[in-house]
Amino acid sequence: MDAADLDCRTRTLTGCIPPLLVSRLLELGHEREVEFQAGRGEWFCALEWARLLGHRGRREEALEVLAPYIATNWWPAARARAELLEGWGRVEEAIALSRPYAEAGDRLALVFFAHAVDLLATIRERQGRPKSSTEHPNTRSSAAHVRPIGRRLDPLSRLRTALADVSPGRPVISLSASLSRSANCSCVRPS
Repeated sequence: MDAADLDCRTRTLTGCIPPLLVSRLLELGHEREVEFQAGRGEWFCALEWARLLGHRGRREEALEVLAPYIATNWWPAARARAELLEGWGRVEEAIALSRPYAEAGDRLALVFFAHAVDLLATIRERQGRPKSSTEHPNTRSSAAHVRPIGRRLDPLSRLRTALADVSPGRPVISLSASLSRSANCSCVRPS
């Protein structure tokens, strides 16, 4: 399994078990099959199996299901793990997991990273620790390091601006065109 193959399969839904079928298998009680297919490299099976395990309180097992996918350095797998961690209140771990992707310039990772840092800041402020609210606990960095990343790329502001220009009839194409006009977004091309 490699990141390029995973990315292609998930984008095109070819050569994989599609998410709708995975959901249907689980609805019909075929959990063992979903678990088996997750172990064979079926991303959508792994994703749903990890979520199900997490929901049942088997959190470490859920994280292990995603481990081979994360080992490929594929952001969607890391995001899935980070979302599970965040949902379980382990925001610091979610930040640590997403930080390398955000620092490498992955825009989706940067959006997630900014959200997780803001969530951590909110939690810490509610705990009465406003001065350290945006510190990253696993590194020497603090708000002085975290905030410049967000300012430099500022994906949330760009997305909000782009969404303001989206036409109701063709939202994806309109958003794509708007983003492609952005100086920081050379990867998106309107069709």
